[in-house]
Amino acid sequence: AEGLTPLVLPVLQAIAADATGEYIRTLMPRAGDYDLAFTGEAVAAARRFFADWWQQQGAGVTGIDPEARIEAHLCPAGLLGDDNPLSRPFPTGYRQIADWLEPHRVWVAWRYVAPGAAGGIAMNGLVWLDDHFAWFPKPWRLRDALARH
Repeated sequence: AEGLTPLVLPVLQAIAADATGEYIRTLMPRAGDYDLAFTGEAVAAARRFFADWWQQQGAGVTGIDPEARIEAHLCPAGLLGDDNPLSRPFPTGYRQIADWLEPHRVWVAWRYVAPGAAGGIAMNGLVWLDDHFAWFPKPWRLRDALARH
């Protein structure tokens, strides 16, 4: 996970600067990405959910201070199901869906913190898939669909 930090920081900087959504759309999952990031019935559920989610997305990110520092946290999905130092910075919803995430994929949660601010704008759901990042924001939203199976 630590080795991906130099790769993810430019991506997070580009997301912060993308007011039009042009860059963010390059992170839209490709057809085969669902099979790489999810397991079992979560593959089909994620494909349906995120296809709809991405169609509804408009412009890019706004309101991020250009001087904001980026706090990025990376964790292999296999560790997201338990409370540990790598999983703690992630929203607790990841614990509820960790069994449906491919355990060897590294996920990213991050926030943009403006100078002098204590809190920031939190985001998550970026995952490294061999040669590119794909973005599945708040993947725990799949749990309701998966609980019905």
